[in-house]
Amino acid sequence: MAVFLSNWKKHPVIGKVLRIDNDMFEIHYFEGGYNKEWRPLFAKNKTAWTDCLPIGCIILAGFVLQDSKLSTQQKKFLKTRYNELLADKEDN
Repeated sequence: MAVFLSNWKKHPVIGKVLRIDNDMFEIHYFEGGYNKEWRPLFAKNKTAWTDCLPIGCIILAGFVLQDSKLSTQQKKFLKTRYNELLADKEDN
């Protein structure tokens, strides 16, 4: 799952959905980058770094990482979509 968080400066923001409840979902964040491997993110106390977010922040769902990395098509889509969302944010 890739999400857009208006207060988050680093993109993309990716994670694994743990639970869906009506219009919210729980995500376990991953760390990585467009050209880096992705792995689950843990806090200093070794607990999963999770959050409950509104479904409306989802920008890409149902994809699988290939060898823990984004595919070329996924990277292209996410870069385009984040740029659009960031431009919209600046206009408002």
